[in-house]
Amino acid sequence: MFPGVRDERHFTKLLKAATSKLVDVEGNPLVKPVHNGLRHSFCSYRLAITKSAAQVALEAGNSPKMLFENYRELVTEKMAHAYFGISPEGQPSVEKQAA
Repeated sequence: MFPGVRDERHFTKLLKAATSKLVDVEGNPLVKPVHNGLRHSFCSYRLAITKSAAQVALEAGNSPKMLFENYRELVTEKMAHAYFGISPEGQPSVEKQAA
């Protein structure tokens, strides 16, 4: 979990508040949250790094078959490292925390 986030409901509220501020000059939203979008992203990017549907299935609570069928080869390993390298200013990235 992220520092300062109490639970899933709190995270959803914070995410909606943050994405509502991401608008173009005319006030149109630049980001459209998708149900389970972060979960889908995690599965895609993590599978690109680990190359192991079994490992990601265990981490995400899915079956290896479902991961292999739905998330394999959607993104590159380079893209995955960039994704997990994103962090708030002054905070270590997920990859640096795991190292």
